[in-house]
Amino acid sequence: VQAIAVQTLRGVADKEVVDAFEGRILALSKAHTLLGRELWKSVGLRDVIDQILQPFGLNDRRVRHFTVQGDDVPLQPKAALTLAMVFHELATNAAKYGALSNDAAGKIDITWQVEPTPQGDRMRLRWQESGGPPVKPPSRKGFGSRLIEGGLAQDLDGEVHLDYDPAGLVCRIAMPVTRQVGQ
Repeated sequence: VQAIAVQTLRGVADKEVVDAFEGRILALSKAHTLLGRELWKSVGLRDVIDQILQPFGLNDRRVRHFTVQGDDVPLQPKAALTLAMVFHELATNAAKYGALSNDAAGKIDITWQVEPTPQGDRMRLRWQESGGPPVKPPSRKGFGSRLIEGGLAQDLDGEVHLDYDPAGLVCRIAMPVTRQVGQ
C-alpha cells in the first residue's frame, strides 16, 4: 500500500504531503503488525507506544526525550489502531513544531491510569510536552488535529482535549477500556 501510495502521489503532491501520508501508512502498518501477532484479540498500550514512538527517539539511550508511566492496558483492535494514529500525529507535530523540534532540550511525558466508573473502566491518558519552542494554537486545523480531536471521540466514545499551553502542548484523552478476564 505504501509503495502504491508513493507512486500515485509522486509528481502530483509536494514532498511534505507524500512524507506525511507515508508516515501515517507506516504507523497503521505497525499497529496491524502488533495486532496480527496477537491474532487480532488485543494488544498492550505499551506495545503501541513503543512501536509508534520508536522512530521519534523513544528508546534512545543518549537523549531521554520520553517518559512513559502507567500500568499496561490491553486495547481492543479499534482502540489500538486509533491510538497508534493519534500517537503518530502527536509525535510528528512535536518533531515539526514542539518538544522534539529543538534537538536535546524537549521532553514528552506520557502518563495514564485506568479508573473504574459505573459505566465500566475508563482510561485517562496525558501527553505533555515541555522544553520546546513556545506553543501557539494552529491557525488552521489540519488532518492530524482533526484525527486527534474527532477520530478518537467518534471511533472510541472518547474525549480529547488539546491545550496549546505556551510551555508545551498537553493532550488529554479519556476513553473506555475493557479489562482482560482475570484482571
